[in-house]
Amino acid sequence: MRNYRLPVSAFLYTVRGSARVWLDDSVHRVDRFHVLHGGKGMCLSVMTEDVLEYYIILYKATLALPGRKEIAQLLEKGNPFQNQYAFAPHYPLPLYDKVKLLEQEWHKGSGLGKLHVKALFHHFVFELLHQLDRQGIQPLKPDLVAQAVTYICEHFSRSITLESIAEELECSTGYLSRLFKSKMHTSPIHYLGQIRANRAAELLMQTDATLQEIAERVGYPDAHSLSRSFKKYKGLSPVRFKKERQQHIQAQDQDMPQTKLKYALQRTSFTRYTDIDYQYRIMRKGIYSCTEEAKLQQ
Repeated sequence: MRNYRLPVSAFLYTVRGSARVWLDDSVHRVDRFHVLHGGKGMCLSVMTEDVLEYYIILYKATLALPGRKEIAQLLEKGNPFQNQYAFAPHYPLPLYDKVKLLEQEWHKGSGLGKLHVKALFHHFVFELLHQLDRQGIQPLKPDLVAQAVTYICEHFSRSITLESIAEELECSTGYLSRLFKSKMHTSPIHYLGQIRANRAAELLMQTDATLQEIAERVGYPDAHSLSRSFKKYKGLSPVRFKKERQQHIQAQDQDMPQTKLKYALQRTSFTRYTDIDYQYRIMRKGIYSCTEEAKLQQ
């Protein structure tokens, strides 16, 4: 399993085998009877060393109507459904029994069976949290800013709003904005605009795509919207930006000394660009990838 984006919160319970498991940037070495938990939006990858048998239990937590506001404020400060942890329970078999029974009831598909599944799931969670507490395991709180940056970089070509980002990360817009600004020194939407402008600049310099085609690729409805946003972030219209950048590159190429080449009458092999050559060519054009932009912001 590679780069599976969790659609909701999830438990991963291993039964046999061994593997390395990534939850976002955290890597865990797991064997039989390990439990991992990750929140919605986290990226899950599993690399097996031989064979790994495991269960994934996906669940969505919803708030009851009474006291909804107070609970929502508590969740904003520390959402347990987004916490990340991985551990080997000291008493794994009670958890295993509950998972097997949960699976059996789930496949029955009846109304009472589904109700029993919910009850069994609550028992599973209680047993797991009880052992987690007894073993003194402290969950890792998710880095909402890093998750927001990743989400923006992966979905900038779509219609994104502050509300949609907050909904994806299961937090309020106000909390996300404050957290993002404190760490990135800009707002999520301004950061999104920077990513789109950089990607548009890259397409302008590397392709002959029209402004309308570029606009659709980077998340704008039309060329006019792209031009207005591009000028805001780059200080120039897309057409002017491309013209001045091409003139600058041509002037640089003319100033570079020409190396005299000597040809020998022997077979020679072609060499590839080194990483340094590639980085020089990219940086000289002033083009940055989404990942590089995120690093620069940090």
